[in-house]
Amino acid sequence: MLAAALRTCAAEIDTRTGHPDRARSALISARRLLRDSPNVFLEGNAAIAGLCLSLSCCDWNSAIEEGLRALRCAGESGNLRTELAARLNLGQVNLNQGRLDDAGRHLDEALRLCPRGGNAEIGVLDALAQASLARGDIGQCEDWLRRIDVVLATHDLPAAYNRYWGLRTKLSLLGRVGRWHEAADLVTQIGTSI
Repeated sequence: MLAAALRTCAAEIDTRTGHPDRARSALISARRLLRDSPNVFLEGNAAIAGLCLSLSCCDWNSAIEEGLRALRCAGESGNLRTELAARLNLGQVNLNQGRLDDAGRHLDEALRLCPRGGNAEIGVLDALAQASLARGDIGQCEDWLRRIDVVLATHDLPAAYNRYWGLRTKLSLLGRVGRWHEAADLVTQIGTSI
């Protein structure tokens, strides 16, 4: 079990550091070990590692397969963190592919699962804002972005990419509705805070 967990961690590290071939090899090795000694909790972790690897390689079909595998494992093991990661990533993949109903279903579940007041909540709220913008629901998009602002204002969070993706979504919204002066002000604000 420990060897499978370590190989899954190695796959995650290799994915994050831009070594997809090493990540794929570590993941194959972890899965071989898990075939010999099944553990649904670790299989879920391996599926999330595979999902992240697929996303980094822009292999959307494999990302969806891995995400669905992670959901099955989370359902069996009761691991809510695995389910949250799978739901958020599946929501984002479906959003990027224009499958807005599927995206919304996964993102609504991710919001239900995620702890309040942290970077995970910001990531889910931003993805929901993106989905609303893609549907043309400007009011709902603004509501999700306001919720991100509330989370940031009420919690002392470390700098994380989620905070900046929310700004990207806000800029997209301002451009969509032609509020160019607000967009310029936001760009100036971003420039001084980075």
